[in-house]
Amino acid sequence: MSKLERYGLLGGCFLISAAVLALPMRTGPAPYTPPDPVPPPVSPHVPADPSRAEISLPLGSSAVLRAGLSQAVVARATEQVVDVAMEVEGTRAQSGQSRALVLCLDRSGSMAGRNMDQALESARWFIRSLSEDDELALVSFSTRPGVDLPLTRADAAGKAAALAVVDAMHARGGTHLHGGLSLAVAEAARSGAPIHRVVLVSDGVPTEGDVRAASILSLAGEAASQGVTVTTLGVGSQAPGGLMERVAVAAGGNFRFIRDGAGIREALQAELNASGRLAVRDVRVRLALPDGATLGATSGAIPEMQGRTVWARVGDVAAGDRRHVMFRVHLPAENVSGWSFAVHAVGRQSSTTVDTDGTLLASVSDDAAAVARSRIEWVMGQALLAAAATEVKAAAEAYSRGDSGGGVLRLREVANKMDEAARKQPALAPKARALRLFVDDADKETDPGMAANGATARAFDLAQ
Repeated sequence: MSKLERYGLLGGCFLISAAVLALPMRTGPAPYTPPDPVPPPVSPHVPADPSRAEISLPLGSSAVLRAGLSQAVVARATEQVVDVAMEVEGTRAQSGQSRALVLCLDRSGSMAGRNMDQALESARWFIRSLSEDDELALVSFSTRPGVDLPLTRADAAGKAAALAVVDAMHARGGTHLHGGLSLAVAEAARSGAPIHRVVLVSDGVPTEGDVRAASILSLAGEAASQGVTVTTLGVGSQAPGGLMERVAVAAGGNFRFIRDGAGIREALQAELNASGRLAVRDVRVRLALPDGATLGATSGAIPEMQGRTVWARVGDVAAGDRRHVMFRVHLPAENVSGWSFAVHAVGRQSSTTVDTDGTLLASVSDDAAAVARSRIEWVMGQALLAAAATEVKAAAEAYSRGDSGGGVLRLREVANKMDEAARKQPALAPKARALRLFVDDADKETDPGMAANGATARAFDLAQ
């Protein structure tokens, strides 16, 4: 596996210059850029108390919801934007959770050869690694999709049956991705196990059945509504990385890019490890907008508006992991005494629904210095990550259009700005270095498809 696959990007908190804050973001309904910097003037006023603008709440017994505003004080009677960050962290793995795992394999003609051989060998390893308490199903698709092994207990007999199915698979025909995913989701949904997960492996664009991206994304949303998480593994330069990334976001799963079949086993192992240490499942977060406010861009999830409330699906969160959603909120020029943002999170632990809620408060002031000093660094850091993710995704789009020069240029610009940020905020240094290595590797990449999919995967990791 190359550095282009391995290295993530940057994270943490920041207090940075105007150049760094200029990163645009194209995720969500509007470009997402971190707030314009305000020079830190000297003022005798007492800094605002940020405690009301950030909260940390238990989500059941094994997870925590952390929420915060980009600033604790906003300018009075002025149109402006405030970023709302919501982070769910898994603190302890829930024990005794059986899993319904569906492996959905692309066996179209483009997979023939080494990729198919390695995919099948990885599938055999996956089957042998399951616990007897797990359930397993195998779905594959080429010109037509099919359920090769209906959901069955992963005991010795079940594993033997699954291995026999894998041994009989071969690659040929077209790519009926929609049909394969539909069958896989249905198999996972009918299980009574607490955890329902589909792992979709494909190396090519859909060519059979309903090939429309909107239909495939709608199917991913339906999976999420049934409590089924979908992780996607894009193999090689022809995999539809952009589509598979959006499927993973819509269904609360992960997206991983794999240069060739040799990386499939490692990706499957990561999924098994994560699903085996879940702290909370099927997490959704909610933000109630203040009166008069409107929602701008969203990063890390697909927003769903219900009146003045926006929902976003976070998905499953493993112990030791964190998943983030960023909301950009546009405030009107109203003369009010403060702004209130109600936040809520709900998920599942074992067989129990758990939830938590709280309120974020921002005061108002005519003092520009008070506004500037009230910025909350970790939220501002997440806004930077969201903006950088969009810039990396824009680089992926440039590569996809055949504009390798434009893709490299965008990546270099992001890396340069993150290097500058890290000099001002040392907490950013590890991920800034990782980004620099990623970009250096992209400079040497000769296949635009590989570069595009690698950048898409990095953007996904950054936004999460």
